[in-house]
Amino acid sequence: MKFTDRELNLLNLLIMNPTGLKMNELERELGISKRTIFRVFSDIEPELASYTVKINNSDQKYLLMGNGKSLDTLGTEVRLEKSTIQDFTIQQRQNAIAVQLLLANEPIKMQSFALDFHTSNATISKDINALENVFSDYNVNLNRLKSKGISVEGKEFDVRNLAVSIVDSEVNTYEFFKVLASENSLAESQSVTKFFIRILGSAVIRKSYKSIRAYQKTYFKNLSDNSLQRLVIILAVMLRRLEEKQLIQELPPFNHESVLKDQRKTLDIFLKFDSSIKQEISGLEVNYFTLQMQSIDNDYENDADFEKYDLKLSLKVKQLIKMVSEKFNWRFLEDEELYQDLMLIMNNSSVTETREVQKNIEESIEVQNLRSTVRDSIQDSMNVTKLSGWQMEAITNTFITAFSIGVLTRSLSVLVVCPNGIVTAQIIRNQLLQKIPEVGKIKVARTSSLEKMDFDQYDLILSTIDLPGFPIEYRKVSPLLLNEDIESLERFIRTQLVHRKNDVKHELERNENVSFEQFASDVVRSRNLLNAVRIVEVNNIGKSIAEILMMIVGGLSKEIVSDTNEVVGKLLHRLAQSPVGIPNSELGLIHTTSKYVENNFCSIYQLQDPIEFQAIGGEKINLKRIVLLLGKFEMTGLENQIISSISTTVIESDSNIKTFEQGNQTEIRQTIGSKFVQILKSEG
Repeated sequence: MKFTDRELNLLNLLIMNPTGLKMNELERELGISKRTIFRVFSDIEPELASYTVKINNSDQKYLLMGNGKSLDTLGTEVRLEKSTIQDFTIQQRQNAIAVQLLLANEPIKMQSFALDFHTSNATISKDINALENVFSDYNVNLNRLKSKGISVEGKEFDVRNLAVSIVDSEVNTYEFFKVLASENSLAESQSVTKFFIRILGSAVIRKSYKSIRAYQKTYFKNLSDNSLQRLVIILAVMLRRLEEKQLIQELPPFNHESVLKDQRKTLDIFLKFDSSIKQEISGLEVNYFTLQMQSIDNDYENDADFEKYDLKLSLKVKQLIKMVSEKFNWRFLEDEELYQDLMLIMNNSSVTETREVQKNIEESIEVQNLRSTVRDSIQDSMNVTKLSGWQMEAITNTFITAFSIGVLTRSLSVLVVCPNGIVTAQIIRNQLLQKIPEVGKIKVARTSSLEKMDFDQYDLILSTIDLPGFPIEYRKVSPLLLNEDIESLERFIRTQLVHRKNDVKHELERNENVSFEQFASDVVRSRNLLNAVRIVEVNNIGKSIAEILMMIVGGLSKEIVSDTNEVVGKLLHRLAQSPVGIPNSELGLIHTTSKYVENNFCSIYQLQDPIEFQAIGGEKINLKRIVLLLGKFEMTGLENQIISSISTTVIESDSNIKTFEQGNQTEIRQTIGSKFVQILKSEG
């Protein structure tokens, strides 16, 4: 794309008002400040010159000047690009909003974004809500300022990292370097890559590329195209922030000796800058860019191949995990991710990004005891004098995070293709482990290593970038792993992968030409399943969960369950595998499939005496309601969709959780029924 959304709106206003508009009129219509408007004027001036058009100030009115043909060509281009923006996906729109907020020096009003993306304030408000949760993972806050708009608050280090990750994820590597190779390529066609280049600023991108390219055959000769692209974006974001006097005030702890070795490279690059930029560069800025260079040089070498780790160190780490497990009485030895994270921490004194303690974990007595246990065990099993302060803290935090996630029996192996930096990879890993209990092993890979990999060992492949020509199916996700990504992955995993991975001895075939009789039969079964949904009171005083389930299942007719003991046994086995309580609720979703389930069944059971129950994520909840979901061992494709949709509906949103937790029979049936209707319509 030649113009950003904001530039298009400004140009469209000027095109629609050929006699010109005053500055206060532009401010009012666009919902942005005078200073921002002047910046937009400056940004689009070179592009307008290619049309032989310029912006003129005549009698305090701003208007477009050029011959009739040039203005017509520009008008056609603006209309075309405005229609292209309307075709943005939700993720692309949210990422564009995120970058603009991160790079802004002043609050931006929602009205401005609504105009930019041709949507409503309500839609933009939802986008902001979705971004707010993700921003917090990067320690960046969104502030809503009454009558002023939305601004970003956070350490400059974190703000830059987030901006870099988003731009890098939206930019296609091939097109990125094609754009930089030609001065006029931004004017040739429209694309998402060009749009994000314009948001960041084509001038700073080109300045960055020129500086890096001068050392491409020396300092950066071993970098892949993806890594080189990321380095150019890092430097471009840095230049943009320096121009706006947004400077690094502090950095996370790092290995000063290691940084000192590579500072020469940074200083050589910085010597290429104009004096106006050089005068803004402090020692912190030099260290910042050096650290970013080092993280790209490493490019996951230390994060991927754990077979290369020092055997003595590996034994030390396992000894530490075993000691903490025994003292704290928790199965940390079964957590492969914990071992890998600890190896990464111990093997890299300069790495500063690690799993943080989950924000929803309060310092309970249990967590305090774990913290103390880990520190004592480190003293007993490690040479403490060789550990830095941040390593000690990182080891402790990693154990606490592992405890918070819980040692779940996870079955799915996931490959994440993520050239966006180790911080982003770590956030994606933690989000997957926290929010999708079926996910077990997670491997992060860079694009340059894909050719050597055996994809058959992975059940699911995720990528933060497009992979043109990739030989097998993969799913693209945002590096922010937005709620939409999580919900989509949950639906895909639970409807497409879990049955396969759990070794169900049958294939749920989808017959595209399913008979009318079969469809009608499935509709009747779906209606019967919905009609069976009731809220049943259970007198569970003094009973364990096993006794409660025996009482509930034992009360079902033989038309639903033919062998109570077998079905209850499978339910208890499911509970032993992983927690099924819904966090921050009083609800449990207990489900299984069995050959002794004769007809699919769902109902709600209200406990008279709430019991303590394990929730997903490791926390304890007071269980008041059980959603019991029983599925036949063999189902048609439609039956499988219907029964699977119930579990996804329960956890689809906070409002749905509240409905199943507190709603009456009618409300719950309506919620489930609306999902059934969607499925049946799509099948019919």
